[in-house]
Amino acid sequence: DFTNLDGGGCMPSVDGVPEKCIPDALFTGVDNPNGACMEAAVPAAAIGQTCGSDPVVVDSCVPGALCLALNNASGGFGGQFCCQSCNLDGSGTQCPSGKTCEALFQAQKYVGACIGSSGC
Repeated sequence: DFTNLDGGGCMPSVDGVPEKCIPDALFTGVDNPNGACMEAAVPAAAIGQTCGSDPVVVDSCVPGALCLALNNASGGFGGQFCCQSCNLDGSGTQCPSGKTCEALFQAQKYVGACIGSSGC
């Protein structure tokens, strides 16, 4: 479950590094509610903090979040931020109050991020 803030059912890797669940859609382009386990950043950036890419892990965000580039056209905030993952079908972890689950890609049915007027 890529929306789960505790890793989404992923176990630590053999070297003890925590893993996080990443939506399949980011790797396969297939719109489904499934995910794959990948190594998480240590330490990881919290939801709402700035983030970036890392050569070893998918992104620098905590489990249940993705590093997304937000531009000024999407509400007056710009840069890369850790946004909580959500499932557009309403399953999994729900967005906090004041934020809605927005599709990451046009016409998607599953993979989204919790976005509010102040960003992630």
